Amino acid sequence: MKTETTVPQGKRARRRKKHPKNCMLTVRMTTTEKLLITGKARSAGMKTAEWLRAAAKTAVVSPKFSPEDATVLRQLTGMFNDLNLIAGLAAQEGLLSLQNNCRQTVKKINQLLSYLNSDDRKGIHQ
Repeated sequence: MKTETTVPQGKRARRRKKHPKNCMLTVRMTTTEKLLITGKARSAGMKTAEWLRAAAKTAVVSPKFSPEDATVLRQLTGMFNDLNLIAGLAAQEGLLSLQNNCRQTVKKINQLLSYLNSDDRKGIHQ
């Protein structure tokens, strides 16, 4: 005689999820940060955990400075120091001959600042 196993009516077996969430991440934050996150999740109609997962997936984080950027920033620092020395000499001696040196240094500084703000540089980090 065969016995059949039946599930009582009204109770169904749970399906297993394809990708179970079995890892946990603990994050410390201020009360203000928590209120901000829960408010955004609520306004999106999501649970806080769902919203955090979605935000983490779409977030784009770029490094502060690449090695090339650091080189440019060191050059800028040196040029600012040179410009400061030139300005000090001009104030002491009242020389108009230093005007050309100042203009050249300012031109180089503007070129380096343009590089740091350029779209070419920003495209490298993404």
